[in-house]
Amino acid sequence: MYPYVEEMVVLGVGLKGDIVETYKDGAVQRIGITWDEVCNIESHPLAAELRRYLAWKKGHSKLD
Repeated sequence: MYPYVEEMVVLGVGLKGDIVETYKDGAVQRIGITWDEVCNIESHPLAAELRRYLAWKKGHSKLD
């Protein structure tokens, strides 16, 4: 499908970090992270706004 791609990443982002188990299998690496980790990337120019939005979203969502 992509003849020049030698490695691929499957990224799973969820509230608890249990979407994808992190491991590497040959040329495919699977990475599971949480939305808190994504929103705490300080180098993002809107990091503070992302954190506020995530806090608001958690406060106004049904999280079962």
